[in-house]
Amino acid sequence: MRRATQQIAIYTLILAGLALGCGGSSPAPAAPGTPSSDSPSSDSPEAILGSSSEPAADSAQFSKGVAAIKAEKYDEARAIFEKVTHDEPKNAQAHYYLGVALQSLGQAPSACASYEKAVGLDPKLTEAWVNLTAAKLDAGDAAGALPLVERALKAHPDHPGLLYNHALALAAVGGHPTETVAAYRKASAADPANLEIKYGYAEALVAAGSKEPALTLLEELSRSDQLEVLASAGRLLGRLEAWDSCIRTLDKALAKQPSAELLVTRGLCKHGKKDEPAALEDFQQAVKADPKYAPAHYYVGMHLKIAGKKAQARTEFAKAVELAGDQGVGKAAKHALETL
Repeated sequence: MRRATQQIAIYTLILAGLALGCGGSSPAPAAPGTPSSDSPSSDSPEAILGSSSEPAADSAQFSKGVAAIKAEKYDEARAIFEKVTHDEPKNAQAHYYLGVALQSLGQAPSACASYEKAVGLDPKLTEAWVNLTAAKLDAGDAAGALPLVERALKAHPDHPGLLYNHALALAAVGGHPTETVAAYRKASAADPANLEIKYGYAEALVAAGSKEPALTLLEELSRSDQLEVLASAGRLLGRLEAWDSCIRTLDKALAKQPSAELLVTRGLCKHGKKDEPAALEDFQQAVKADPKYAPAHYYVGMHLKIAGKKAQARTEFAKAVELAGDQGVGKAAKHALETL
């Protein structure tokens, strides 16, 4: 799942899809056309953004720019909205749409500047606040995002995107666990179908020491049909030592798409359950699935070491070190070699 760095999970915006950090460089796809909850049911630019600021005087040109964004013609949209903002520098909606186009072209710093202009001109432009705070979160600037999202929530206290970004910001700055849990609870209540929020809520509960409520949420997530949801839920279930639930959830994930990482995770859950033959089988399958995945070699090596097969274990540990170097599992494998 997309998660707040560690990975930051950014709310799926009304027009900008995945948000880029203000220092980012990769493009983000746009998903235009969904009106906000407090806007009229129309596809016009005014309806999508709400009526808090005046539309462009050249409404035909403005609409053409919106249509270009919907068609993912971002260069065309950028050119149109650059002209509109030049001709009408106080048009908040135009600055917002320019930000969407720039963001989708991977020009995140410029996009952030456009969003800042938009909210400066029209503080009621909710989607611009969501994009701006999400971008700051994705750039690792949770401390900068937090006061912005709290300011925006004063005007829009029930907006799902703002509530989610608020929870993400609190978690990222290391806020009090109970405060973070409360923020996730509000975000989840505002958007109960959003599985990313539910997963973040479960993580916050774990951090707060509330294991049972977290397990309840994870059991719900484990009924999903989405690979990313199942994989993330399975990993967290393993951290909580819910071995049977972890294995069952990762069974579903692996049935959708074989993965060396998920095989290793399921193997660790089987190891936690003390089913060593099944764990070793998963680790060996992971090596076959991806011979360059260092953790698979490390855990096969550990089983071989315990079984007294030192020469074979040495081969696996050496491979893990070769693949991972002196970091993480490579460091552990190097230590295992030295003590073999």
